[in-house]
Amino acid sequence: MASLANKVAVVTGGSGTVGSGIIYQLLKAGAKVIAPVRNERGKQSLLSELESLPSTANLETPLADVSDAKSVEALGNEVKTKYGTVDHVVTAVGSWWQKGPLLQFAGLHDSCDEMLTQYQTYVMSHFIMAKVFVPLLKAAPESSFTFITGSGGEQLFNVDASMIRAQVGALFCVIDCIQVEYADKSYPRINEFRIRSWIKRHAEATGSGGYSHRVLGQYLLESCVASNTKGQLLRVADAELAFVNP
Repeated sequence: MASLANKVAVVTGGSGTVGSGIIYQLLKAGAKVIAPVRNERGKQSLLSELESLPSTANLETPLADVSDAKSVEALGNEVKTKYGTVDHVVTAVGSWWQKGPLLQFAGLHDSCDEMLTQYQTYVMSHFIMAKVFVPLLKAAPESSFTFITGSGGEQLFNVDASMIRAQVGALFCVIDCIQVEYADKSYPRINEFRIRSWIKRHAEATGSGGYSHRVLGQYLLESCVASNTKGQLLRVADAELAFVNP
């Protein structure tokens, strides 16, 4: 396993399945991890996934709403004051949505409200994190910003999950613009990590047909964080995860 001792990483989505698996592996590799959470419930959800680690002394869980610009700006100022710069940022934001076809799941006003709410979650959260934290990344070729996305944004697999396709598809465009913006710069490395496999929490993975979030976290560490991958879309399916040893 690559050592990330003395490295500082910011990871969002720690209370979720994907984010907690990534944080687990970063801590295991020795990184200092800043994992913003919305509330105490989110913090406890994350901590419950880290119980098998020898220590969580390198974990910080400041309160922040990553879909709110002022909240993320305040978080960025706190991180800058304490650490100056960070080495790696991983944004894993967005949950499952399955309320129906886009024009049929609700009336006009409710559906408009839902569209804006989900845009704030799926797209703006990632944009705000990039806007605040890309400038805080260390001026070094190894520094990285990784967007976690899903293949549900590529095509409509389920008509009732229409919002996933609409919003994650929009996120793809935002990521592409940011990658082009930094394509001719030596740092940071801006990558997209697009998941196609079924990811489960570690305790639920065995026999489920899915992969443990620790497996995913380890693959992310090896392919994006502790690597020289730059400006890439990494598609993550069963073939990539099958032989990962977490």
